[in-house]
Amino acid sequence: MKSRLLTTFSLILATNTAFSADVLPEKNFDIATPDLQKKQTQTPVAPKTNEPKTVNMTAEELIAQPELLTRVLDSQLMLGNADNVEFLLPLYKKTANPDPLLIAYSEAVVAENKGDMKTAIRLYREMLSQNPDLTPTRFRLAAALFADNQDEAADDQFKKIQADPKLPPEINALSEQYREALQKRQAWSFSGYFQYLQDNNINNAPKDREYNGWETSKPEKAHGVGYGVSTQKDIPLPNGHFWRITADADGEFYWDNHQYDELTVRVTTGGGHKNLRSEVAVLPFFEKKWYGGKTYAHTPGLRVAGKYNINANWQASAAAEYSRKKQKQYQYLNGDSYLTSATLLYMPNPQRYFVGGVDWSMETAEDKSDAYHRFGGRAGWGEEWGKGISTFLLLGAAHRTYHADAFLLDERRRNKEYTVNASVWLRNVHFYGITPRLTFRYQRFDSNHFAYDYQKAKAFIELSKTF
Repeated sequence: MKSRLLTTFSLILATNTAFSADVLPEKNFDIATPDLQKKQTQTPVAPKTNEPKTVNMTAEELIAQPELLTRVLDSQLMLGNADNVEFLLPLYKKTANPDPLLIAYSEAVVAENKGDMKTAIRLYREMLSQNPDLTPTRFRLAAALFADNQDEAADDQFKKIQADPKLPPEINALSEQYREALQKRQAWSFSGYFQYLQDNNINNAPKDREYNGWETSKPEKAHGVGYGVSTQKDIPLPNGHFWRITADADGEFYWDNHQYDELTVRVTTGGGHKNLRSEVAVLPFFEKKWYGGKTYAHTPGLRVAGKYNINANWQASAAAEYSRKKQKQYQYLNGDSYLTSATLLYMPNPQRYFVGGVDWSMETAEDKSDAYHRFGGRAGWGEEWGKGISTFLLLGAAHRTYHADAFLLDERRRNKEYTVNASVWLRNVHFYGITPRLTFRYQRFDSNHFAYDYQKAKAFIELSKTF
């Protein structure tokens, strides 16, 4: 018995693949998905029955009735019940004359359900090579390619689908939404933030300013703004590869103390690969810093970063970076910079997430007393409360050890660093897509060197937007 699923559309089943890319906990993947809520009134639905009937049959009885087993398997595929399909498929294979195309289709659906897009894509392509007229199968192939970030191949398949003169209007509209999502995913993305700054100790003056006849500067005040802007574009390449271009700029401007103005600009371009579960990129970059209105340093480097979605609730990410610091004025700070970072994200539900990570970094310098290595950890908690209230809390601690005895100290400088960041905002308070956040930040540097022992706390309103 030929499965009608291979020659007719089931919109419920077809949209199942699109949602698989939307359950990822980490939004940094920026996986654009079509708006599948549009035109739902055109979705064909199965006729209602007055009373559902339940029939209990053994596996042997199902195998003995291949036509009935085919209809059951076909219905489960139509409904998108991949777990039931996985159970029924071995039984169907034992029938007298199983349909190879139905077996391949079922195996592909099961593979999709497990996140194995490579296997699903291979099976769909094999089916189309035998019968190119299976437009519903081609749609599943296109959706799987979309989920696997094979953008060029996905768009090509959607074009072929829309060329079918017998294509139902709702499937043509859904295909167009996928193509619009592909264009959005390949377009330039922008983000930025703006915040008011008031710092009563901009020069990080220590609490105890005198030591053995030496005296440090008094605390200085500064008022200004912090700002940042970032843009990124991924150019799709075959088989899930991409070429990424990014530009980032962030800084601080103090209208009453310009000597502490600073600006950092980084330009990155490099390649990588991504699919439904993972992304990895190798990104050479060039960074330049200005301080007090003057060029401070320029830094070429290389960053390698990766992300992996363990399942719908857990995500892991890691990064490693190397750069070569070249100071213009303070050449004794010239040296190499190394950084490694690992982060684990857990999202038990859409309203709550937890994040934790560890970081290690090392800075070399011509003056060994300014070279150091640092190890730290961080933990965060985000929550969406009732009445539109959202909060985020991030705690951090680190230990920094320098490589040579410090000036005025007959031992190496050691710093214990503690940070607290807490933000609160109302989700229903926004303008032009921007939701203000009230943020509190506390820093404590506990050092064995009097000149580097200080703390500071500040609260500010932060405005940010991604578009």
